[in-house]
Amino acid sequence: MIIHFWEARFLQFVKALQQHPHRYLSFESVADFYQCQWLKTLPPHTEYFCTGLDDGAEQFDILIQYLHHRVSIHIAQEIKVIYRELDL
Repeated sequence: MIIHFWEARFLQFVKALQQHPHRYLSFESVADFYQCQWLKTLPPHTEYFCTGLDDGAEQFDILIQYLHHRVSIHIAQEIKVIYRELDL
């Protein structure tokens, strides 16, 4: 099924993000986040948003969700990537 394909692809992305966060999370503003090319590779209907003070923010919070899979990212002095499977 196509849903299983996209779900597997999303989980591959999560694994890569956890292993190499700096490859995906090097931007200087909220606007830069929304221009990231990897966002276009996420499965259709993936929801995401980013918060932080724009123009050189030092902290960002990002939420990416596909179906019942959620990734929370906090960027400050360190990057924390937390994956959670939601009970729906």
